Amino acid sequence: MNYDYTDLAHAFLWAIFLFGTISMTIYLYVFEDSIDKKLLKLTKLQRKVFEAQRKGDIRLAGELSLQAEKLEKKILKQRGDK
Repeated sequence: MNYDYTDLAHAFLWAIFLFGTISMTIYLYVFEDSIDKKLLKLTKLQRKVFEAQRKGDIRLAGELSLQAEKLEKKILKQRGDK
C-alpha cells in the first residue's frame, strides 16, 4: 500500500490539536475561574483562527488573531496581579 506521509503527519498534528483542546476544555469546566474562562475563550478563538487559515480566509484569520492577542494580554496581566 502507498501511504502519503504528509497526510499522515497532518492527521497526527490535527489529533494532537484536538486532544489538547478537549483536555483543556474538560479542565476548565472542572476548575472554573475567571482566568480559566478566558483561557477557554482564547482556545476557541485560536481554533477559529486555524480553521479560517485552512479555508484561506486571511482577513477573518487576522481579525480573530488580533482578538486572541488582546485576550492573551489580558490573561497575562491578570495572572501578574495575583
